[in-house]
Amino acid sequence: FADLVATWFTEYILGFSDLAVSDADTQYPNGFSMTIGEGSNYTVVGRTITPALNFNNDVLQVPVSVNDGTFTSNTYTVRIFVRAVNDPPEITAMDSARIFYEPGSGPVAITETIESIDIDSDFLTLAEVRLIDPFYSPDNDELIYENSDTSPIRGIYDQETGELSLVGYATKEDYIAAIKSIQYNYRLTTDINGEPSQISTEPKVIEVRLGDG
Repeated sequence: FADLVATWFTEYILGFSDLAVSDADTQYPNGFSMTIGEGSNYTVVGRTITPALNFNNDVLQVPVSVNDGTFTSNTYTVRIFVRAVNDPPEITAMDSARIFYEPGSGPVAITETIESIDIDSDFLTLAEVRLIDPFYSPDNDELIYENSDTSPIRGIYDQETGELSLVGYATKEDYIAAIKSIQYNYRLTTDINGEPSQISTEPKVIEVRLGDG
């Protein structure tokens, strides 16, 4: 066997061409079979090797042997390097109960609970919070975020689409605090005769997404 250092993201199919095998009476790889043994930090099905979740930037030690149809070789340790990939941040908890709101009573926080993890970094660069229901009204519905001179996160609100973008390189804790500070408000309006416009009573749906750049 020759030493092997391969690189892949999610799985690797170990091929006969990855191994240099010397056999005095049989031409490799004609008629050969391969056996891959079990080990730490990976699973194996046939010749497909899959690293354990979040195992990266490290080397797997994989025992391999071949058989020429009659005899089995010694076991050789193949080294396979697993290269890191960036995992997206994940929202692990958020309020799911309805928030009851009375138009004209002032803004109300969109959530009191939100938690997030990102195994790659303690920092985020973006949060997108938007009203996605089909009854969104640019004249009435709005998301409110107060920019602060002391916060690295800045809010940009698009009234036409109902999307609030929070941008800035900041910790997950900073972003969680920023999202908790966002408020929903229903603006009362009047018709062309100066009479109060009909108030929509349809539920509003809010979507939250996080980004790490």
